[in-house]
Amino acid sequence: MLKVIKGDITQLAVDAIINPANSRLWMKAGVAGAVKRAGGAVIEEEAVTKGPVPAGEAVITGAGLLKARYIIHAAVMGPDLVTDEAKVRTAARNALRQAEELGLKSVAFPALGTGAGGLDFRAASRIMVGEARRHLACGSVLEELVFVLFEEESYNAFSRITERDKIVCLGDSITYGFPYGPEASWVRICSEKLGLKLVNRGINGNTTRQMLRRFIPDVVNLKPAFVIIMGGSNDAWVGAGLEKVEQNIEV
Repeated sequence: MLKVIKGDITQLAVDAIINPANSRLWMKAGVAGAVKRAGGAVIEEEAVTKGPVPAGEAVITGAGLLKARYIIHAAVMGPDLVTDEAKVRTAARNALRQAEELGLKSVAFPALGTGAGGLDFRAASRIMVGEARRHLACGSVLEELVFVLFEEESYNAFSRITERDKIVCLGDSITYGFPYGPEASWVRICSEKLGLKLVNRGINGNTTRQMLRRFIPDVVNLKPAFVIIMGGSNDAWVGAGLEKVEQNIEV
C-alpha cells in the first residue's frame, strides 16, 4: 500500500528509512544530516565503510538510535552532487531491491534528489511513485511504502501523483476480450491477479488511427498513472504501413 504523509521521516517506526545519499555516503546536510543527527554518527561511520559506490547504487546500515531497523542509503548523486532523473530512478529501484532481499514489510522514502541535487518535486514524485508501483506490481513482501515529505510543495506533488492509480489499457479486440467479452479479457485477469486498477478501453476492430482519435476521452480524461497500448493487427489487415502505425502510437 502506498501512503503519502507530511512530517519528520526520522521519527517513523518502519523497517527501513531510505536515505538520499551521495556516492561517498557522507551524511552532512538535508535528510542525510537529519538522519545522522537523530540516529547518531554511528550510521555514517558504518555507511562510509561500504563506499564509495556508483550513483544509483544502494547499501544498508543499521539505524542507530532511530525507531527504524535499517537505513538504506540510496546514492542519488556522485561526488559532484549532481543528479538527474535516471540516477534517481535507479537509486529508488535498487533501494526497493535491497528492502525486498531483506524481507522488509515497511519502508519510508523522502523525495530523492530534490535537496542538493535540485530535482523538481514533480519529476521526483513521478519517478518514485512509478518505481514503487512497478515494484509492488511484480509481487513484493512489502506491505507499506510511505512517502514522507517535509515541505508543502513536495507533499502536494506526491499526493497528486499517488491519486492517479488507474492504468488504462487502450487497444483493439485483443484488449477488449473478443470473443468472450471484457469479463474474460487479459485486462480483467491482470487486474484481479495483481490487485491493480486496470481500465479496459479496447474496441473490436480498432486501428491505431481510431485509437488516436479517442485518446483524449478514453485515456487523457481518466487521468491515469500509466497507459498500455496494444494495437496494429487491424492496421495490417487494412493494409496500413508500419511507419504510419508507429506515428499513430508515438503521437
